[in-house]
Amino acid sequence: PKMPKQIPLLQEITKSPLLLADNSEQVFMAAIEYVVSHERAEQMLNARMAANDDEFWGNPDDPDDWLHYYRPYHVVDGVLQIPIYGVLLHQYPWQMGRWATGYKYIEMALKRGLADTNVKAIALVIDSPGGEVRGCFELGDMLYEAREEKPIRAFAADSAYSAAYVMFSSATDNRVTRSGGVGSIGVVTAHVSYAGALEKAGIEFTFIHAPEDGHKIDGNPYNKLSKPAKERIQAKINKIYDLFVSTVVRNRGMEDQAVRDTKALTYDADEAVTIGLADRVGVLEDELAIFATEVENDGDFFLATQPN
Repeated sequence: PKMPKQIPLLQEITKSPLLLADNSEQVFMAAIEYVVSHERAEQMLNARMAANDDEFWGNPDDPDDWLHYYRPYHVVDGVLQIPIYGVLLHQYPWQMGRWATGYKYIEMALKRGLADTNVKAIALVIDSPGGEVRGCFELGDMLYEAREEKPIRAFAADSAYSAAYVMFSSATDNRVTRSGGVGSIGVVTAHVSYAGALEKAGIEFTFIHAPEDGHKIDGNPYNKLSKPAKERIQAKINKIYDLFVSTVVRNRGMEDQAVRDTKALTYDADEAVTIGLADRVGVLEDELAIFATEVENDGDFFLATQPN
């Protein structure tokens, strides 16, 4: 049988649960294909773990130094603007335009912004369907703790779904554009079985493993998913979901049941404000200008987040 195109990075990511908005699977796959087909993909993927290098940010004055193009650091009127676009990837220290952003890049930008005396506040500019579970909640905790040092305002321009909503909700307060949306507080994974197709083709897989009564081959794609294996996967997904809910409860001051009642739905701007997932609706450019004015006025910030 014809097997789907093999993309190692995509296989690595999708073997684990994802925090991804519904109906965004094709966008997710297209973004990964863009990342792995980029002209500098080999360098960038091989350097995924080299994010703590002293030369992380590159030299913007050197035309031959390309690092700063994919690790932007923009401070405007005392506000550091951190772009969080596209799919969100664990241990990926790059920002690939509208297609992908690494948690490691966001972490490094956050740390630099907190240490930079020219930065009075931080803006998270988000347009993302979500991404990997791995690294997501750790980064959310960093953002939540960092707002004690400097105000952090999140802007959904236009979407902040699932993993991106963790970032959005972790800010001191947040805004969403009129055409934007937030939410999708849920977790997803999948098991694909080629067992039927292989049987029709006359191909049989036999695994030889130890311990023989163990779980080494649970969830492999060449056998049907057993009920015990499905139950263990479901338990793991439920645990991640509980963590997601408790994170939003902490970040937004909402009741646990109110978060669960969203049922992983996505909400437009007005709905999001009504149920407490966002603070205000506004135009990105206007809201950034307001934020900069607040910074200029010695930190006289309009902080809209209140316990619901």
